[in-house]
Amino acid sequence: MNHLGFLVILLLHCFLTNAILFAIPAQHVGTSPPTLKARPTYNTNKIFERKVRIRSTKDSDIDDIAALLASTLHEPCGEFNWKASLDTLRRVKSFKHLIRNRFYTLLEGKKAISTIDASILSDESQEAERLRIMWNCDSFRSLVQTAAEQSKEPHAWTDHNFALCPEDLSYLQHKMFTVQDAASGSILGFCEVAMMLTPNTDNCDMNPTIANLVTSPEYRRCGIGSSLLASVKRYVKQNWRSEKLALYVKRSNARAIGLYQKQGFEEYCTVDDREECYYIVQ
Repeated sequence: MNHLGFLVILLLHCFLTNAILFAIPAQHVGTSPPTLKARPTYNTNKIFERKVRIRSTKDSDIDDIAALLASTLHEPCGEFNWKASLDTLRRVKSFKHLIRNRFYTLLEGKKAISTIDASILSDESQEAERLRIMWNCDSFRSLVQTAAEQSKEPHAWTDHNFALCPEDLSYLQHKMFTVQDAASGSILGFCEVAMMLTPNTDNCDMNPTIANLVTSPEYRRCGIGSSLLASVKRYVKQNWRSEKLALYVKRSNARAIGLYQKQGFEEYCTVDDREECYYIVQ
């Protein structure tokens, strides 16, 4: 599941946690269908021997992440195609711009947090004051507004007056995860989660929602996607105190749906009578 649009928002907790969440061995989660076995593109045994790290995204990851996201939209055709190559380059550039803007918004939020007195940070009853101080940072507020205006996702900022503070810190909850090969340093996957509105409802109910989830084509069906989803669910539960996690997926993507169902996701609704449906785990 992958979306161009997304809600750029900031989570206070993500700056107070360690950059590296944990290290895991890549696990095989199923047998590849015959069509995939007929055209292997990598040495499977070497993959299973490697370890991967799931950690917070860094600035240096962005180029590789953009290439991964663009690859999900590329339709392979047996021969070189100039038009397809140019389209891919444009997609990579677009993804770089979007992801980098979101990442710099997070960095600006970190600067805003650094100006808050430690006694206010540690006092849960001072959430409104923390939010007020952050929102008074003009550069941060401007970046959040720009990012929200670029987003096509169902976020809560659509009619928001950016001169005013959002209702609570949940509006700013956002986290980026990178999967990295511990030995080579290669970027193997990426996930982005943020608070978004629940579709087909009249209220402003929001759930932690996966905006982007991608793994390297050469490393799929090796357990990386499953491990990444498990990490996101654990992070959301521990840091956002939410038992829910949602995502969007096309009905035609049977492989992805199978992965999500194994992780406990169940279909909630179809979005706008399109092929896309909304899954949520509770």
